[in-house]
Amino acid sequence: MSERGNIVVVNENGYRIYHSHGSLYFDAYFFWGLEHALKFIELTSALYEHWYDTVWAEGGVLIDVTRQIVMLYGGETIQLHIPRRRLYIQLMQYLWKGWTIKWATNGLFDFVDHVGYPREDVDRDRLPLPDDETYSLEDIPFESQTTDKCDSIFSIHLKDGSIRLFPQHFQLDELLPYGERLVDELLALSIDSEISLDDDKSFPFQGCHIDMRDKSITYWTARPLEGFGKRIKPAWPGWTQTYLADDFESHIALTQGKLELPIRSVDNLLADLERILVAEVPNPVDRDNPNFDWIHESRRTYPPETPLRKELFNLAVKEWKASLGT
Repeated sequence: MSERGNIVVVNENGYRIYHSHGSLYFDAYFFWGLEHALKFIELTSALYEHWYDTVWAEGGVLIDVTRQIVMLYGGETIQLHIPRRRLYIQLMQYLWKGWTIKWATNGLFDFVDHVGYPREDVDRDRLPLPDDETYSLEDIPFESQTTDKCDSIFSIHLKDGSIRLFPQHFQLDELLPYGERLVDELLALSIDSEISLDDDKSFPFQGCHIDMRDKSITYWTARPLEGFGKRIKPAWPGWTQTYLADDFESHIALTQGKLELPIRSVDNLLADLERILVAEVPNPVDRDNPNFDWIHESRRTYPPETPLRKELFNLAVKEWKASLGT
């Protein structure tokens, strides 16, 4: 396991930072309540004095014991599918009774803001802005036809009032740094003006609306893009930016109904979560680690055994449905 992440535990005396190499499965490891979360930290994480910065941190969990707040991000199966993630947060609430559960839509920035640490001390540029002489949009294999599966949705509102849509497999941080040059490249593509993505395909995890009338860009994303707006500002001089976090619904509204995204049924989303959280959770304990305490393995196993995971998951679903009156 090499997916680096910060685990932050806050109490009345301050906060401690732990480093973990299990951020790909943070969504599964921290679902089960405080007792199991602390066991995970004890077994797998090392105490450090510094943060993984925005380049190194691929996920994170913050547990504020004093204020009873949990913030998290990371975990590919939950993080990149916003409707599934929203249901996950609702269910998790019933296993962390009395706690506030938040998805850290601003990633590491939400953590450092919470504890009062300067953003600039953890913010690192991921990629330089493209240089006209070094990078060429002509080298990017854009999706030139309508597709029923994509990572990102771009929409352009033209000055004549028309709106065009462009599903792409490239991500915002790969394309928006090109600035207005990107608009010309997208408009040259032959793609339908209305898109309805296939219900059986994956949900896009990013989107951007470019309005040529008032020179504004509005974007949303399922994964954090810390400091992204500041980095792309030089590429869009005179343009205003709006970051929607994970509010894809506002993007749909901006397209005036031309964009339809697949919303799976609650039963299907629950089946996804049961598979991810109950059936597919790997054991994070590295049994090749010489520091692992074999003497206490029998009472320190993690994650919870499958029958207990099943029981806890069913309990969360039952209480969630009861709250809805179903």
